[in-house]
Amino acid sequence: MQRAWIEFASATLDNIGSLYNVAGEKNFTRAADQLGDKWRQLEQVLGESTFFSGEEFSLVDAAFAPVFRYLDLFEQLVDLEFLGTYTKIARWRNAMRRGINCSKDWLVLPGRWMARDPTFQVIVSVRSISP
Repeated sequence: MQRAWIEFASATLDNIGSLYNVAGEKNFTRAADQLGDKWRQLEQVLGESTFFSGEEFSLVDAAFAPVFRYLDLFEQLVDLEFLGTYTKIARWRNAMRRGINCSKDWLVLPGRWMARDPTFQVIVSVRSISP
């Protein structure tokens, strides 16, 4: 089941990407409507918990992190709010924004993921100082 929702996250990200590239108001409205269809489906399956599958962070949460990040950016650029009536998605998105220590292996910070594995941290450190 999670694999299908991970693919759904990828398709949702594609819908957001299409908003960046549309030509004309009619095409923008069509792309926004497709995104709205995704939000309606997602809102129906979300519960009242912090994460997609409960209180434990899952791969579906990781898959939706870039969706929420791009949505944040897009909403800033065009001064729109896409999740106004989708309260469960908005709550989930806000939890991801806050930066949640969600497991012993991963730390979620607003806009990025950090593994607690020392090897990963070294790679990140080297990349951050490389030209």
